[in-house]
Amino acid sequence: MGSYARYTHNINVVNKKVDINTTNINTVNNKVESVKTDITNIKAKVNQNSKDIEGLKGKVGTQITNIQQDITNINNNIDAKFTKINNDIDVKIDNKITNITNNVVNNVNTNIDASVKKHIEANNTNIINQVNQNIKNEIQNNNTTILNQVDQKIE
Repeated sequence: MGSYARYTHNINVVNKKVDINTTNINTVNNKVESVKTDITNIKAKVNQNSKDIEGLKGKVGTQITNIQQDITNINNNIDAKFTKINNDIDVKIDNKITNITNNVVNNVNTNIDASVKKHIEANNTNIINQVNQNIKNEIQNNNTTILNQVDQKIE
């Protein structure tokens, strides 16, 4: 195979890997949307709790005011956590995209060979695993915080 054909073949291989990276990034974006939906559902439940508490006014006395403030704090905490999760994921995705792009460009410009394939596949696995773990940890921490605060105030 001539050098032009070999480089064309290698560039095609790299292009396929870039497509795979794009698919993986889209998968991560879908998971982010799922996290957003989960947080929205939690907010709806907190809002329903607010309405239920409003219905107890006069029966519970001054605790209602305290609980309403706690609900405001929980809503603010949810908003802050949501923003933090979103920003963290955006930064990590941006950093990973930048790293992948830089690695692909550098490898294409210097030496296209089988190590490019292994490097991109390992990078994809690491990105997916890291983002999945970060999403899982953030959701778990957020859910634990919300449940603990709601449980404390309901007791």
